[in-house]
Amino acid sequence: ASAGAHRHNLAGADLNRAWGAPNAATSPEVLACRAAVTARGANVLLDIHADESLPAVFRSHSAHGVPGISKDAMALRNRFDTELLKRCPDFQTEIGYTAPPPGKANTNICANWATETFPWALAACLEVPYGSVAHRPERGAFSPARCRELGVALVETLESIL
Repeated sequence: ASAGAHRHNLAGADLNRAWGAPNAATSPEVLACRAAVTARGANVLLDIHADESLPAVFRSHSAHGVPGISKDAMALRNRFDTELLKRCPDFQTEIGYTAPPPGKANTNICANWATETFPWALAACLEVPYGSVAHRPERGAFSPARCRELGVALVETLESIL
């Protein structure tokens, strides 16, 4: 943020797009995270972002375009959505990004890299708005309290599907 962009580090690297080939010179943060996740393995990897323009809490469907994504992986994501809808009134599935065509996902994005690397895992990018959610404007801007509510709902959702 001190370099003027919230998703770039001081070296100017877009940390949201460095997961395919991070390096020590431009994206040491991603290199270290990726090495730790790879060494340990993952059953769940949630990459949580704030979206500047869409007034919704949603799961990005970019991983749907990961080459070779399995039917089981897709079913796990659908179960995640179904269960989170029950627990988090801010979450919805109507507003979100368009999924890329099969085999065309950008695997430099964290959740897509993780989907390709750990095909059995739930790897997803969850977006939250800076402002209010379209279907609940009376609650105002997305706040720390709502983030905590989302966190509780995510833990409960993961407990129910894993």
